Amino acid sequence: MFVESHRIIPECYGDTVFIEVLGYKNPTRALNINEVLKSLASRKPNNKSIGIVDNDKKAQKFLGQYDLIESPKKLDTLSKIKLYTNHLLIIIKPELEPFLRNCAQETNINPSDYGFCDIKLLENACKDFHTHKNDRLKNFLNTLKQKQHPAIVQIQNWI
Repeated sequence: MFVESHRIIPECYGDTVFIEVLGYKNPTRALNINEVLKSLASRKPNNKSIGIVDNDKKAQKFLGQYDLIESPKKLDTLSKIKLYTNHLLIIIKPELEPFLRNCAQETNINPSDYGFCDIKLLENACKDFHTHKNDRLKNFLNTLKQKQHPAIVQIQNWI
């Protein structure tokens, strides 16, 4: 099923660019998990809407209203759905940057080739307000997409 990009609500700058690189243009970026959940709650229950968040410490207190529907073995992703709605919440574990680094390692991509010789540089790139202009990050994400890591393919399938 095709999902209009404005129905995809990523949590932060890095998640937004990640979703755009996967092929979903102009998602509705939220500032934090609370804003993602508010945005989902404001949408009609029968309209498909997808939130994308990190599984960080802040997320845990907000996730009780969602039920786990899928957590593929060996993949650092979870999928939860709010009962009686078409609202899906994709949770990237543990957070976006370690998730991306792990996907890169498992597909033999060297983040240093894109200027991310350590996780801190990748974190800084993903948290920057100008992430959408960062061609090194976009190229890194596009290479990950092309390598079709199972976790990234799973996220695309859920969307």
